[in-house]
Amino acid sequence: VYSGYRTTTATADWSTFETVGGYIPGEATTDKLLFSPGQVLRCFKKDDRQRNDLLIIDEINRSDIDKSFGQLFTLLSGQAVQLPFTIEGEEVEVAPADRADEGSDSHRYVMPSSWRIFATMNSYDKTALYEMSYAFMRRFAFVHVDAPTIPEGEEGALVRAYSDVWGIDATEDLLTDVGRVWRITNSTVDGRKLGPAIVKDMLGHTRNSGLSREAALTRAVTDYVFPQLDGVARREAIVSELASLDCLERDLLARLGRDILQVHISPEQ
Repeated sequence: VYSGYRTTTATADWSTFETVGGYIPGEATTDKLLFSPGQVLRCFKKDDRQRNDLLIIDEINRSDIDKSFGQLFTLLSGQAVQLPFTIEGEEVEVAPADRADEGSDSHRYVMPSSWRIFATMNSYDKTALYEMSYAFMRRFAFVHVDAPTIPEGEEGALVRAYSDVWGIDATEDLLTDVGRVWRITNSTVDGRKLGPAIVKDMLGHTRNSGLSREAALTRAVTDYVFPQLDGVARREAIVSELASLDCLERDLLARLGRDILQVHISPEQ
């Protein structure tokens, strides 16, 4: 049974202080240092009461995760670990439930057997961000979440399903047009596909713009889709196919495609 969940975002500044914990100054009237638990340990205990909060880490590879997890490597392998900190003179200990000593002392943290970490990472950014060691990766299952298949002729229905979840009210024509843009963009064969987050951005941009629908949608494409096409081998073919859509302004796509992506397509004749 889970008592709740914690959500955090990994950053390049992370160290074991953020995940495990560390000393912080005590009250202003004393010079005593107190142990403050990090994100992981706070999942196990609050106000000296046992917890079982799931931990959700967004963008995990934006931190040097091997450095950040430190002693947690041992914990995640199913072993108890003693931390280099003390609480009331007792060494802080973290242990799986089946290896934990009896009692609920303030220096002891127990990892429930059902506790889990869920983390997200963008595989396209792997080469630009921190790498993960095999020692870290073997402690996790990596689940690939692919972009959805977008059948031709059913684009509007797919985008409608997402917009209903997001609470975005849009016309059927707009949903279909955004879906057509999405399908064409994901037709690239080099493996880079856009997920639904970009679709949400395009819908919000188009609905809240004071421009005509064609101009607003074109701007949404150049603002959100074009940056994602940088470095894609087939970007010129994609931009050309997008420019053939009657819901977009070809001249603007041609001009910004040249300026942003260095691709050249003929303007509208």
